[in-house]
Amino acid sequence: MKKVIAAVLALLMLFSLAACTVNINEKENEGGKEKTESSSSSKGGKKDSSKSGEEKTETSEKTDAETGKEAEDGKDAESEKAPDGEKETEPAPAESAPRQVIVHMGKASGDYYAEDGKLIFSFLCLDPEVSISGEDDAADRINEVLGEYTDYFIDGDSELEGISGVDAMRESAEQFYEEAGEYFYSEFVQERRIDVPRIDGKVLSLYYNDYFYIGGAHGGTAHYCMNFDVETGELLAMDEVFSDGCRDFFKECIIEYCEKVYRDALYDSYKEYVDDIIDDGFWYFDNEGITFFADEYVLAPYASGMLEFHIPYSSLAPYINEKYLPAKVDVNTYVSAKEPELGPKGSREAIDYVAVYTEGEEFCFLPQDTVTNVKLYATTYYVGEETISVFNDYVLWACSDMNEKQALDIVNMFPDVVPNIGISCTLADGSAFSKLLYQSGEDGSILFSDYS
Repeated sequence: MKKVIAAVLALLMLFSLAACTVNINEKENEGGKEKTESSSSSKGGKKDSSKSGEEKTETSEKTDAETGKEAEDGKDAESEKAPDGEKETEPAPAESAPRQVIVHMGKASGDYYAEDGKLIFSFLCLDPEVSISGEDDAADRINEVLGEYTDYFIDGDSELEGISGVDAMRESAEQFYEEAGEYFYSEFVQERRIDVPRIDGKVLSLYYNDYFYIGGAHGGTAHYCMNFDVETGELLAMDEVFSDGCRDFFKECIIEYCEKVYRDALYDSYKEYVDDIIDDGFWYFDNEGITFFADEYVLAPYASGMLEFHIPYSSLAPYINEKYLPAKVDVNTYVSAKEPELGPKGSREAIDYVAVYTEGEEFCFLPQDTVTNVKLYATTYYVGEETISVFNDYVLWACSDMNEKQALDIVNMFPDVVPNIGISCTLADGSAFSKLLYQSGEDGSILFSDYS
């Protein structure tokens, strides 16, 4: 694990991207001022933290009640025997409750200023923590791996040249500003966003998107993925999930995709490097299949951007361990699914609590039926010539499933104009639900609105 992570970060250094990070506990630094905000968490209960900046998230973990069936007592043993010549039928074991998986995104962010008030460095780091109903040991194993990867981003690694953590990044920004003076056009940036492409009772997939800017014409990105077995908490390796021959199959699919979709954007010699992305850390599961990706400069120039290659589960059948296929969901397409509602905090027992801001309006998300793949997003926007486009920025919270008896408590400070959070899920009939949340200017109620 450590070697793979180190290799990714070292490759990033090769492209002159300073993979350095910020100590989220540091409040002051000689020669400048730093404004930071962070969110802390504790395993196995409510996440309780005090305000240390404008914005943070917190959640709590509650597990499903264990179910079981007691045997009846006092029955005559002889009366329970099957008639001669017939086999006794053993009772079927009770089905275990599905695992409810929750990902809470802790967050640290801040800005660092020079003595003259010039912003010279900013950072954002999402820090996921996982809870799984009935599988505390598995959740602990996952969180240990996730914590290690967060440490690389925050603290760096003294064993790798150039990856030395926040102090080096901050000092580089300060030194560059002193030397560049008026030619210091923009602050150094280090950001980590995380998506959750698959979350269910079998698999949890996390997709990391790191961005760095240390001056020059443009910044650079580094992506990394982790896929976990929810039952055991083990980090899934490709050779454990897929059978022999899978790598040749994946290579054929990627090359075919390149020729059909990306041909004009690739290096002439791109085929020589396809094997580099058919490896752990460069693939993730979602609800539809597996996706491989190639960062800038791997198969194509920077201008081509990151390239993605999707292969559906139907094509994976000869190779994939069936254990990791998504569970088939029976849906009734003849009955319209009930859409979720919003209500005041305390409307139902909450399975979790998310503080987008520590102060603001309190309310709750209320499914009216079983919903899956629930995600709460922080949103951002783009101002065009005639319109404002709002889109998801990063995941604040994710859950495998919720039912009509559960709620998610949320507190948020709503801006006057553009919504800053959105929520999505899959309804009981298999249809997608995706809405922005905003506060009514008339009565102050919290309402849904469309993204468009």
